[in-house]
Amino acid sequence: MTTRRLACLVLCTTALHNGSPALSVSQPQPASSPEQDRPTFQSAVDVVEVTVSVTDPDGNAVPRLTADDFQVFEDGRIQPLVTFSHVDVPFVPFDVPVSHPASDVATNRLRAGGGRTYLLLLDDLHTHPLRTDEVRGIARLFIEGNLAANDLAAIAVTSGIEPSQPLTSNRQRLLEAADRFIGRDHEDAPGLSLSADNPFADFAVDPLPGFGVLDRAKEIKARKVRQLLRTLETAAEWLAGTESRRKAVVLVSQGLDYDTTDLFGDREALLLLDEMRQAASAVTRHDVTLYAIDPRGLPSAEPGPIPTRWLVGETPFSPPIVRAKQTLRGLAEETGGFAFINSNQFDAALENVVRQNSTYYLLGYRAPRDAPDDQLHQIRVRVDRPDVEVRARRSYVHAAGPAGDAEPRVGGARHQRAGDRHASGSAGADDTV
Repeated sequence: MTTRRLACLVLCTTALHNGSPALSVSQPQPASSPEQDRPTFQSAVDVVEVTVSVTDPDGNAVPRLTADDFQVFEDGRIQPLVTFSHVDVPFVPFDVPVSHPASDVATNRLRAGGGRTYLLLLDDLHTHPLRTDEVRGIARLFIEGNLAANDLAAIAVTSGIEPSQPLTSNRQRLLEAADRFIGRDHEDAPGLSLSADNPFADFAVDPLPGFGVLDRAKEIKARKVRQLLRTLETAAEWLAGTESRRKAVVLVSQGLDYDTTDLFGDREALLLLDEMRQAASAVTRHDVTLYAIDPRGLPSAEPGPIPTRWLVGETPFSPPIVRAKQTLRGLAEETGGFAFINSNQFDAALENVVRQNSTYYLLGYRAPRDAPDDQLHQIRVRVDRPDVEVRARRSYVHAAGPAGDAEPRVGGARHQRAGDRHASGSAGADDTV
């Protein structure tokens, strides 16, 4: 990634640029990662690594599975496993209150025992201003109750208008960044990003061909969608360079507000659908898992830790709202994550995120070809246990390394993980995951 592009990503302004003081303090040292957090493979070239989370109906991790319990298929053909391991990353509680100015250097020592890296991506472009408190509350819930002392987290917003918080373990800094969030769903936020004063200016989208004054609302929606997708891609590329096996983006968003069902009457619909697939593929390629949380919740359901409500003009389960939720599901599940919709139990969703990034299985098989082909390959994982849910990514790209690099790259990085989501009972279109 170039210095200019890092500067454009709001979470990577100067603090996340390689060699900057903020990054050198916040990012863990790569020297002492434990064996369970970074297993060694017999093959350094062509082993496709699949990270798999297996849970029971209550959401608890299923332990004591063996290699014989798993089947991995690439492009419909079963692949023999050559490596297998179970990973259990410890959750180290903080021994100081949230308000304590905890040292990031101390956190680096704690991460020698394993840890997780999170990016909280707060989607102001697709959040109504009156839901600002809900998004802040979800961020606070994660920071105060689900962030461990051996974790690192960063916060960014999709528009780039508000300042971000680079990687840190200091919960007070993260809370302050979360409290700066403001929903901008009814503002022309992408237009503001055209300003030279905005570090996100390079992500501004050129005006759409053929759109005039009467299409201004549709043009704004398309710009916001593209801004979010580009943010996801760039964030995943940045996270891929961090020294952590488990890297996740937690996206808090009302979903992409653009009708992509009219593929014949609206030429942008087909383009945006393709760009959504490309964004999900990019996140997967960089070994990052995406989790999406809808701050609308379900006001008519059982109350949760954060109050939710329908706003004036909103119709529950209307086609636009259902479509927006489905975009969250499509983006997240492609990467092996999940979308949390139609429920107010945000605490349970965030706990599930932590569980999936703490206890999992690593499966490895040899790519069934003699050389990288730069093609996308589908992967499906089955587990020989009843009533379990299996989550992993759906695909990978067996890509050649860059010029001068003799080793092939699986999915954009050596030993890139890949997979699919397979469950004995698939969730319905409007079910809560």
